[in-house]
Amino acid sequence: AVIGIQIRFHDDVMIGRRACDSAENMDFARQYLDCGQQLQAQLHKHHNVTAKLFLITNCMPVKVAWVADMGNGIITDNSFRPRHTLRLHDDETQELRNTISDMWQYGLCDLFVRAEGSQFGKTGALLSLSLYSTWLLQSWDPKPRPEAPKCTLDNYTPFSVLATQHVDY
Repeated sequence: AVIGIQIRFHDDVMIGRRACDSAENMDFARQYLDCGQQLQAQLHKHHNVTAKLFLITNCMPVKVAWVADMGNGIITDNSFRPRHTLRLHDDETQELRNTISDMWQYGLCDLFVRAEGSQFGKTGALLSLSLYSTWLLQSWDPKPRPEAPKCTLDNYTPFSVLATQHVDY
């Protein structure tokens, strides 16, 4: 199985929100990527699972600067509105589903983990990633991919669950 890990952070919870290409913000982004890479290693070692990282942010300078740095990850255009909350709002839920559907449809991953921990820094981000990955590995019942050219979440249960699943800290 290939699990896609979305690491999401946004400029209104980052240091220097008007200067997204600042050294402080780049370091903050690097901490998030480090969390994902730690989880990658854990999943591969203990579960023989390959995890791909997806760094999603609305900080354009950060996105541009990380294109060459991500390596095994993919940077996508951010479809989310900046918020100070970890919870999914109704308008965000559909946008999240569209993002997940696209990534899965084009074969980027079999599962998709959405992790947010902006308010909690590096520790919170790693906790979020770990909680989601543990839940997925314990509860996921893999199904064959539909042969239809356009897949939807309605015929693929894990994503329907993921789109509404939330971890309370």
